[in-house]
Amino acid sequence: MYRNRVFKGLTGPLMVAVLAQTAAAQSEDEGFSAFQEKVTVKKKKKKKKLEKHLFDGYAATGLGYDSNPYLTPSSSYLDYSADPITPPTINPDVKSGMFVPLFLRGDYEYRYSQDVRLLSEVKFSGKYFIDSTLNNANQYKSELSGGVRFRFNKYKREVNRLDLKAFVGNVYEIYVDHDDGELKVTASGDQSNRYQYKKAGAEAVYKYDFKKVDFKVRGRYEYRDYEDPDTWAPLDHTYTRLKLQGGYQLTKALHLGAYYEFRMRDYTDRKSYQIEQDGLNINLSGPAGVVYTYNDLKLFGNYRLTKNYRMKLDYLASLRQDDNQGYSDYLYQRVTWVNKYRFSKQLRAALKLSYHLYDYKNTYAYNQLTTLDKLEASGYKAYLNTKYSFSESWVADLDLMYRQEDSTDERYAYEETVAMAMLKYRF
Repeated sequence: MYRNRVFKGLTGPLMVAVLAQTAAAQSEDEGFSAFQEKVTVKKKKKKKKLEKHLFDGYAATGLGYDSNPYLTPSSSYLDYSADPITPPTINPDVKSGMFVPLFLRGDYEYRYSQDVRLLSEVKFSGKYFIDSTLNNANQYKSELSGGVRFRFNKYKREVNRLDLKAFVGNVYEIYVDHDDGELKVTASGDQSNRYQYKKAGAEAVYKYDFKKVDFKVRGRYEYRDYEDPDTWAPLDHTYTRLKLQGGYQLTKALHLGAYYEFRMRDYTDRKSYQIEQDGLNINLSGPAGVVYTYNDLKLFGNYRLTKNYRMKLDYLASLRQDDNQGYSDYLYQRVTWVNKYRFSKQLRAALKLSYHLYDYKNTYAYNQLTTLDKLEASGYKAYLNTKYSFSESWVADLDLMYRQEDSTDERYAYEETVAMAMLKYRF
């Protein structure tokens, strides 16, 4: 009896102990099973599915003001091109007005595989004046392109790719008399559509950027078909460009770089300049096939002064050569200083100042060979841009630009101020 009582008395605690041990074992098993399950899931976790269709783009419009859309000379001048002996006095009529800017851009990318992408892009920019008397200043340009990108990346942060694309486009600009903005008419007839053309061509861009070194090679070939009237100087030509650019991250704050670019405009049907018998004027009666070549060299440096303040300084020298008598040869030089500051995540601003100089070796002002000085031109530009981001999609832009051009040929001396406020939506 006693034993039974003892056994019965111990039955409760023993059952509790057994149950506790069973629960503990079960708890341990559950914990282990859960851990095993997590490990198993982690091992079997699939790679993130590659997004095959990517689209990016934006549309922007607003309101702008242009103080001199026709680039009209700032003051009266004597027009020696009309009569080198007794030149008439020209009183330019400077006009100004409001316009609506329009910008559209869309990029579509199809990821055929990890390292092969199919690309397409559409771009449009236009400027349309509200006042109908300024319709001759309306202009736009568009381009549609498509191609393929090959990626050769070996490292996560490396950029190593080759882009190949073909493109077509259109440029609309009215050729006007700068003195009053009226359609340009000469003895050969209406020339107002002289600068309108369609273009088509191909481009290849190779880009490499890894750690401290970056470089880029760009080659472009295009044919420009102008809507030339029947005139003495057709503008149809092929345009070829080859650009080599490299940079080095000298320190965390300083990046230095340079590029060389060769450009060529080959005018198959355009005639070269000839000096007339009077020795005072020139005409386009020389042999056809004018070719302009450009050799550009640019040196630049980017410096980060603080987390929010960056500065850029560059120098560009461009030598143009005309292989037909060299009448249009010149040396172009430009110095540019850019300051970018981020006030907050939403607000940032950029100030750009530049000065340039043209030095013509063989060209005379007003095309008069003995009565006036050689053609020289210089100018400067100040540009301010402010951006405010309301969200990832909506951005407000404010642009202010002032430029002044001076020249020994006063037909090309002018001032212009442009102010523009836009709202941009990113898709």
